[in-house]
Amino acid sequence: MTQIWRIYNGYIPFMLVGLAVWAATGYVVYRVRVRRGQPRAAERTVGDFLLSAYILGLLVVTMGPSSGAERSVELMPGSSLMDFVHKPDITAPLVEVLLNIAMWIPLPMLVGYRFPKLGAWPLLWVAVVGATTLEVLQLILGIGRATSVDDVLAAALGAGIGLGLRALFRSGRGRRAGHDEVRGEGATASA
Repeated sequence: MTQIWRIYNGYIPFMLVGLAVWAATGYVVYRVRVRRGQPRAAERTVGDFLLSAYILGLLVVTMGPSSGAERSVELMPGSSLMDFVHKPDITAPLVEVLLNIAMWIPLPMLVGYRFPKLGAWPLLWVAVVGATTLEVLQLILGIGRATSVDDVLAAALGAGIGLGLRALFRSGRGRRAGHDEVRGEGATASA
């Protein structure tokens, strides 16, 4: 995280202004659609802006130049886990692996919200193909990032967690809707 702060330190004011403009634009579009009586379109607007903000954030974090590192390729699955064995301080490698996993958790929820008919496997493939594309671009562009199979595996794990959370949310929402219907019927019957 410190490395990211150092890399983007000069750009942070522009990023904050850009984020504020982005949010204001999304809010204006949302309000216009609500006033026009288009609640579903307004909901989609929120989903679209969240998804696009997530993708932009993902690109900023993964495609920004690294501070002084040379590009490298790690094609052996689990090679980053060897850092846990060989380094006396495992804090940095552990945080990196956990952040790589956490970074991909929102993707299936946001893409699934925008495209509700997509099943779990296509959403998982979106994450795997997206992570693979980013890793290949890091290698091709030579921005001083390590191209690693472990990052793709972390993306798959994060997307899997996101799919689980999405399923949990959807099942909870379905139960709540069913519960409300039963309450509504009971209220009608007793009235």
